[in-house]
Amino acid sequence: MTNISVFDNDVGMTLNEWIKHREMTFDAVAARLGVANGTVVHRYATKGVIPRAEIMLRIFAVTDGEVTPNDFYGLHPSLNDKEAAQ
Repeated sequence: MTNISVFDNDVGMTLNEWIKHREMTFDAVAARLGVANGTVVHRYATKGVIPRAEIMLRIFAVTDGEVTPNDFYGLHPSLNDKEAAQ
């Protein structure tokens, strides 16, 4: 069984990583998310601002699930976490 740390970046992807990987601009992502402008997305991507639930759901959808709400908090559940909860 593999141990996965809640701080293991290989498990999740931040919005900023997703944007860089796709070589997109903050303005382009803002248009897909339906938010005011790239400045808003920049704030989400650099973790200066945590998006409200509605926007998190849009981010999840736009990224095809590659960026999840947990990624904004650095949380990545593992099998060990589930076992520990039992």
